[in-house]
Amino acid sequence: MHTYPITLIAASFLGLILLYLSINVVRLRWSEKVSLGGSAKENPRLFKAVRAHSNFIEYVPTVLIILGLLESKKASTSLLITISVLLVIGRLLHLFGLQKKREVNNFRIVGSLATFMSLLIACLGGVYIAFFAA
Repeated sequence: MHTYPITLIAASFLGLILLYLSINVVRLRWSEKVSLGGSAKENPRLFKAVRAHSNFIEYVPTVLIILGLLESKKASTSLLITISVLLVIGRLLHLFGLQKKREVNNFRIVGSLATFMSLLIACLGGVYIAFFAA
């Protein structure tokens, strides 16, 4: 039985980041007394927190699914670790960048690029294994 240790470690770290993002949204909703919604004009801090949470949810599950599938197909450890590290560091940098006053900053840019690279490498690895290493 294969236990997918690399996917498990990556998913666990990413789960902690998701927990932080979720608590941050709830905290801001309570403090601002906003149950649902929250426009950028009315409450920019809440809007930014909701978008950070949403952005995380938009990318992380797809990469983790592909990562788990790659690990199930016994992809190289270096490939799996590369995808995992890029994704975790990318998401941390993106989160840190979103907390800066300047909306466009190097942390956010590098975090986004690292996330995109993890997705691209995972997708290319999946296509390669599906067609050429089966």
